[in-house]
Amino acid sequence: MSLFRHLLTHYSTNREAYYKAQLVVYFALVEILISTSYYLVHPHFEFRVPRMVFSGLSITVLVQIFLLRLPIPLTVIAHSLIATLWISFCLGVATSGGILSLVLPWLAVMPVMANLLINQRAATIWAIISLGSILIFFLGGSPPGAIENSHWRSLAANSGLVVIVFVFTCLFHLTHASLLAKVNSKNKKLETRKNRLIAQHREIEAQKSFIEKQNQLLHSQNRSIEKINQLLQERVQEIMTRNEVLGRHWQTLLTITKSYTINFGQLEEALAYITQTVSKSLGIDRVSVWRYHPDAHKIVCVQITDVLHLDLKPEVDLTLEEFPEYYKALMLEQVIPAVNAQIHWQTRELKEKYLVPRNIVSMMDSPYFISGKLGGVICCEHRQEKNWANEDILFVQALSDIVTLSIMTQERRNYEAALLEKQAEIIQINQSLEMRVLQRTEELEKQNNRLAEYAYINSHLLRAPLSRLLGLVNLVRYSEVAGAEREHIIQQIQVAGRELDEVVAKINEALGFKRTLDRSIFSDNKADQ
Repeated sequence: MSLFRHLLTHYSTNREAYYKAQLVVYFALVEILISTSYYLVHPHFEFRVPRMVFSGLSITVLVQIFLLRLPIPLTVIAHSLIATLWISFCLGVATSGGILSLVLPWLAVMPVMANLLINQRAATIWAIISLGSILIFFLGGSPPGAIENSHWRSLAANSGLVVIVFVFTCLFHLTHASLLAKVNSKNKKLETRKNRLIAQHREIEAQKSFIEKQNQLLHSQNRSIEKINQLLQERVQEIMTRNEVLGRHWQTLLTITKSYTINFGQLEEALAYITQTVSKSLGIDRVSVWRYHPDAHKIVCVQITDVLHLDLKPEVDLTLEEFPEYYKALMLEQVIPAVNAQIHWQTRELKEKYLVPRNIVSMMDSPYFISGKLGGVICCEHRQEKNWANEDILFVQALSDIVTLSIMTQERRNYEAALLEKQAEIIQINQSLEMRVLQRTEELEKQNNRLAEYAYINSHLLRAPLSRLLGLVNLVRYSEVAGAEREHIIQQIQVAGRELDEVVAKINEALGFKRTLDRSIFSDNKADQ
């Protein structure tokens, strides 16, 4: 089988060609075996066929076997194998007695081989070649000492043998073809039915596999749905619980915002009310409010509620420089929810000085801001571990805004009281300012009158004689006057000088006696004139 696998690799894809190639190998091996046997026993028997015919046949057939490894059509190799046998038989017949040779009947084997190895058409061709070869050897004459008419009998016998073998070969081919056709038809039907059954089986297997996968998927989906339903139920329960908490906190915030103490009370009362209400709503031990003093950089407790110490007063102050991480957390404007405040990274700095002495485990601090700056902290504390929910955080953040409003309201009230105190002072100041304004107005009016009189005196009484005096002086300097006209001009200069002197004397007299400088002081002088 390994020999066939190595030799017949080119025919493995075609089943019929593979079987015919196997027959070629079988025939070739039989020919090699027979030829080799004759070659070995040739010296011991008186064979007329030369010994080289047997050796040449074996070598040629062996070479043809190895031609099967090459991509050569099988029909070509089969024809060459039959042709090799035909040549060998012809050589044997030619050297061993012509028409009476014992090798001549072997020519009948060639149509059988052609039919088995090639097809019916090739069998017909080789049958004709075999009959033609017999006829040629018949026409070639009979050997010496042959019996009379024996070559005709040999011709008839050999020709009949070839014809009979050919006829039987044809009948075999027809029967084989008919049976093969029926078998092929049945095989096709069986193959079709088999393929249909295989297809149905595959379809059933596929449907079965699909159904199994669908079942697995449904089981998986059912499990997923069950898990989802369980998660949904847990989620619904959680939402209901959170809604209840939110509702309680919301109601608390409404109560705080509507409280008279928050809206109209003092800051200390408002903060006390807030801490007490928050302690009850959250169910915690301590709630405190701290104020931030930026100058000292510390927070101071201004109000505290402790369920174990109802009369507890505001405690110590905390300097934020000692707690840098805690201070940074406050400046982030976020709530600090510490389940275990003694190990929480934002509150563990308070452990030794604040948490341990007061046995505080959990704390939630919410900073509040006033005008954008840190105003202080609302500190919610519990002596056991407490998981602060998001609702609690939102609640405390809202409380931070309420504390901011309370502080700003108190500051506004203080500012309004201060304004009321200042208002009386402002009214008094305004009244005094009005009196001073009136007095100043009268003084200004008098001063304006004086200025007006001085302007009149300066422009009419003082500058008039001065202008005449200057004009007469310029007239004397730049004109040629003499005689009576010159005397008249000098006389006028003297008059203007006296008038100017009288005006200056009146002004000096009024100033010397601190009289009012007005035109009335010149009325007497005018009357005299």
